[in-house]
Amino acid sequence: MLKRKYAVCALAVAAVLIIAFLTPLTVAAVEWKGWGPMKGVGQKPDGTPYKIAHVSWALNNDFPITMDKIIKSLVERAGGEFISLDPDNSLEKQISMFEDLAQRGVDAIIFLPVDSHGVVPTIERLSKKGVGFYNVDHAAETDATISFSTHDQVDCGRVGARYLVEQAKKQNKKLTVFEIWGKMGHEGSERRHQGYHEIFKQHPDLIEVIESPDTGWMTDKAMQFVMEALPAHPAINAICTHNNMIPGVVEALRVLNKLHPVGHPDHIPYVGIDCFPVAMEHLRNGFCDGIAVHSPWEEADAALKCALLHEACGQSVPKLVNFTSYLITQENIDKVRFGAPAVWGDMWKKFPNFDDWPILQIDAEYGVPIPTREMKKSGY
Repeated sequence: MLKRKYAVCALAVAAVLIIAFLTPLTVAAVEWKGWGPMKGVGQKPDGTPYKIAHVSWALNNDFPITMDKIIKSLVERAGGEFISLDPDNSLEKQISMFEDLAQRGVDAIIFLPVDSHGVVPTIERLSKKGVGFYNVDHAAETDATISFSTHDQVDCGRVGARYLVEQAKKQNKKLTVFEIWGKMGHEGSERRHQGYHEIFKQHPDLIEVIESPDTGWMTDKAMQFVMEALPAHPAINAICTHNNMIPGVVEALRVLNKLHPVGHPDHIPYVGIDCFPVAMEHLRNGFCDGIAVHSPWEEADAALKCALLHEACGQSVPKLVNFTSYLITQENIDKVRFGAPAVWGDMWKKFPNFDDWPILQIDAEYGVPIPTREMKKSGY
């Protein structure tokens, strides 16, 4: 039933452990540095750079900021010119920025739409004038974009739901799950909701759901709703969220004296989505069971490669690059994916210089190779 509601030896040993822990990533970091295989791809025959812009919906949290920094690093490694603009969640500003970039002769625009429908007329008109649009994360409702790099948003919900079903089976009890919404009506939130419920509805004997009101993706709202819902519905014994609202949920549980680590008999199983740095801290501390992968690194890497492959190399690119998700837990937190550490939130601390982040190896699975000078057509 669904309810919409709410010493020397010691030093030596320590040194060995530190070296053992750091060596793989340190060596990798050295290998990652430098221009790499893309050097020169971002330059035209006359030596001028391809101009590539990134216009997110807003540069207001770690997800779009990571995407912005990754694109900037890769464009500059290739010798191109990078432009970053922030519409601050304003559709009017984003459209105006598209118009301005077209006037400035930009070659490609990588964008995350403020409004999936509202951007369409401008994109369709400017694309006919030769501006290449490369969509990331949430879809613009048009075929005028050259490629769309995203994650399977439904799957982001499914992987967390499966975990909670398994927990119910292991504990041999029914879980009443408090589902904390992101933004109702928003494509990403609705699809994550769909993914959770695809699995939950298969197990009505194990899972019951109580839904929160709209949080607007705000952590403080998530905290408020948890603090209201748990006293009002004492049966709630599990939580799932639509994104990185983990700090708010953890703090609410702390205030309610219900915060216990994984393995504690009174632990409330909790799964979220997005691997933000602060969320990974709570996962490592055991207060969050799992986080579904939704990576700005992967999306930015794919989008920029598609832009260079198409604009500079004259290559065809996939219309859709749809990354699969999986649940990160304490058991697989150091997993390698596409030749690099999978958790982008951990990379912020380990490698604060984004030029040290690797170019991902996504060709085998998604058909997007690393652009090279050898790929460039004669005359490009």
